Amino acid sequence: MKKLLLLVLVVGFITAHAQTGNTVAEAIPVNGSNLSVNLINFTSATASSVPYSCSGPFNEDVFYKHPINSGANKLTIGMFSLGLSVLSQFDYQILLAPGGDTSNLQEVVCSNYNVLILANGSFTFVIDNFDPNDVYYLRVNTPQGLLAPLLSSLLSTTTVTMYSEYDATLSIATEEVKEYKIINKPNHLQIVTDKHFESYQIYSLDGKQVKTVNSLDQLDTIDISKLNTGVYVLLLEDNTLKYHHKFIKS
Repeated sequence: MKKLLLLVLVVGFITAHAQTGNTVAEAIPVNGSNLSVNLINFTSATASSVPYSCSGPFNEDVFYKHPINSGANKLTIGMFSLGLSVLSQFDYQILLAPGGDTSNLQEVVCSNYNVLILANGSFTFVIDNFDPNDVYYLRVNTPQGLLAPLLSSLLSTTTVTMYSEYDATLSIATEEVKEYKIINKPNHLQIVTDKHFESYQIYSLDGKQVKTVNSLDQLDTIDISKLNTGVYVLLLEDNTLKYHHKFIKS
């Protein structure tokens, strides 16, 4: 009986230790919405060596992962945080392991979201038409410059979302949400919206920025005629929020 109890304790310790999120290999599995983050994972986090394209730096980071559910064609990744008495920021990176191969990690996007004073902050990223054998990772940097009580308060109100599902209405040609509609045409993207987008960037799936434009005029058309054939991520920005859209250049 004692040996059995010891075995259970050892297995439990190994399982818990393997899901600290401190490295890609120890990434915390997520399959659902609004999973509360674990304060201990962030306070014990160390810097990893995974490269990134955004400003960073990623000092103490925590990794989460989501293997695609069977039959799914849509993946949603996001975070939500309630605000504090000071402005704070979460840097994050979404990574793709093609076929689950972590030795070939590819950056999908690297960005951040602000948590406004006494308000909140969040981001949502939707990916469709993926390989069902792929595994996606969310890398979250521990917010810097906050005293321990403020950091603890921020993390206690922060959640992570990673889930995949089958969406019968999904189309690679058109994505429509409340804020905007994007129509994918052979040589340009048509934007239908009442929002005023001030700039955009286009990234390849390996994280390289292939085009960036800042404009004072309303963006309603984006020229993609010079892009090579492939899958890209469009990042649209207005004065407060960022919107991501995955598209195919045929």
